[in-house]
Amino acid sequence: MKFPFVLSCLILYCPSVWSLDERALKPYTPEIKKVALVVGNSNYGFIESLDNPINDALAMRNSLDSIGFDVHVRLDGTREEIVRDLDRFGDRISSKNTIGLFFYAGHGVQIKGQNFLVPVDATLEAESLPNREFVPLSILLRQLGKADNYANILILDACRNNPYTQAGKISKGLAEMNYSTGSDLLVAYATGPGEVAFDGDGSNSDFTRSLQLRIKEPESKIEDVFKQVVNDVKLSTKNKQQPWITFSLTKDLCLVSCPIENESGTISISTSSSGSLSEDETRFRFFVDYARSELVLKKESPTERDRYGRRETYKESYRGTGGGIFIQYFLNSDFSIIYKDMSTDLEPVSFTSYTGGTRELKGEGTIDFRSFTMAYNWGGVRDSWIGEWWIWYLGLGYGYTSVNLEAWTGQNYTNSSVTHLSGQGILGFDYRTESDWVIGFSIVSSSDGSPSGNRVQQLEEQGYSVSVSSSLTALSFGYQFY
Repeated sequence: MKFPFVLSCLILYCPSVWSLDERALKPYTPEIKKVALVVGNSNYGFIESLDNPINDALAMRNSLDSIGFDVHVRLDGTREEIVRDLDRFGDRISSKNTIGLFFYAGHGVQIKGQNFLVPVDATLEAESLPNREFVPLSILLRQLGKADNYANILILDACRNNPYTQAGKISKGLAEMNYSTGSDLLVAYATGPGEVAFDGDGSNSDFTRSLQLRIKEPESKIEDVFKQVVNDVKLSTKNKQQPWITFSLTKDLCLVSCPIENESGTISISTSSSGSLSEDETRFRFFVDYARSELVLKKESPTERDRYGRRETYKESYRGTGGGIFIQYFLNSDFSIIYKDMSTDLEPVSFTSYTGGTRELKGEGTIDFRSFTMAYNWGGVRDSWIGEWWIWYLGLGYGYTSVNLEAWTGQNYTNSSVTHLSGQGILGFDYRTESDWVIGFSIVSSSDGSPSGNRVQQLEEQGYSVSVSSSLTALSFGYQFY
């Protein structure tokens, strides 16, 4: 098998591809991945609506996105939708190097010391069946407890005017929650236990107005961020509202960057806000392919006809199976550039008539396949039914397939070449392990393009109408670099 040309180029002429801050050559310490679920409920169907929670949710979405969070937003969520989002959120943060953040703005109530989020489809009679109509915060706490991740932040701007003031079971405000020991967790309430927060005179609540700005400040530990928020809210409400913060953090947690702690240089454990890619939205993947490439040449006879009067069609199939390389570079979480390169020996070439049999021609030769495509990706770190470790991709591009064959048939010597330049499409998926090894499968196919070569020229001179198509089917094994 030929040594792939592009591999030698990468090694000899493209050292910058391999350097990437030399992390491709050194043991990689993954950065902290940041995942957020933001819920904002304003437009309630059976109880009093609120002006600002959707605005608050969108403001927090923008702030968190700007500092590298992968954010899923739910606006005006029903009970079923919010419970489903909480389950998915629990799955997405279940990794040692992940920070999870949950933000809720909307109605919230407590019943006998238990806290509930109020979905938009809750009725006025919900207090009699709270576990059926409300969303118990215990669901989220269970997800956080079993995630076994780096740390979690729970933010509740949910103690506004109580829509159930006449209900005997429902108390004002929220209760301070108990959560499992051994968890690195910070819980922030917009106001103190049993108190009611203001919805705000502007487009945001006083609490969110401060938080969405403070959370973006660099060199701030998370507890210092909320100290500033507490002071801001007390000042803006003239001490009528005081946020309540509890935490069980055992290590420094900074969402943008941490200040240097000592002369030894202990700095941030998180990503900076400038990058658009999180840890799972990989920048660069290198694969070894085991693939089968094929070029099919179809020729229509100028004289022969089948029984229906159509011109007789023949097919020549050139195939090869072997190894190649596959490089995928992610521009962002949605788009990637893919390059495939394969060169291998030809198998026996088959000649088939659509109304007759098949014969084979054995000889020596090669089949080369090159493909360059731009693909759209599904899955990955974003909220997806296929999970954060799977990625599907579909793309379009351009490439070529080239065949060279030398063979003897009796006393006759054959020297054939066919080159096929065409547009190409790619469909594939891959699965990445937590240790960054990747396995995948892909199919590349071409449209009829511009065939050339002495075999094509020979057939056209004989009056044949010639068309060519090509394809590559590959099983890939590789590794991702940052």
